Amino acid sequence: MTTPRTARAAGQPVPPGAGTPAATPDFDIHKINPMALWREWVVRSEAQWSEALAGLLQDPRAAGPLNRQVEEARHAQRLFGEMAQGTLAMANLPSRSDIEALDERLGRVEDGLAALGAELVRVREALVQSGHSAAADAQPPRTRKAPVAAPGASSAPAAPSVPAEPAAGAGAASRRQPRPARSTRPA
Repeated sequence: MTTPRTARAAGQPVPPGAGTPAATPDFDIHKINPMALWREWVVRSEAQWSEALAGLLQDPRAAGPLNRQVEEARHAQRLFGEMAQGTLAMANLPSRSDIEALDERLGRVEDGLAALGAELVRVREALVQSGHSAAADAQPPRTRKAPVAAPGASSAPAAPSVPAEPAAGAGAASRRQPRPARSTRPA
């Protein structure tokens, strides 16, 4: 089958509309995937740019000035970074390098916590396998009420652990009286 590109390359006439999607017999507008077309275009475009730039960099007349330009851009970026870091230090704000160092340190702390968690799980599993149960070693809950004695342990009543209620008249005197509302208008 002759395509419009091969026909043009061979010097043959190309009929109008040849090579368009509507000219092909199996064309269906509903089967077009715009994302696939876009990806294909990006891949082709990247390949063409890569070929063009590789050819340009092979030429020593173009490679030398481009190399100098890149070095100047790197130097300018380094100077700008140092200037920004000094300005941020004067304003007592963290710089990018400070944030990166903090991120690295936080990552090490997270790794340490993960290792401790894994060790804790391993110790817990070893305790369960050896027959120790966490429920047997657990302390009784701390509450304000005294624990109830087991039947037959002691016949003496336990002392109350909470203070007794104040007398009817004593509680009223100790309560704080509300203040009268103040007027915000000038007298």
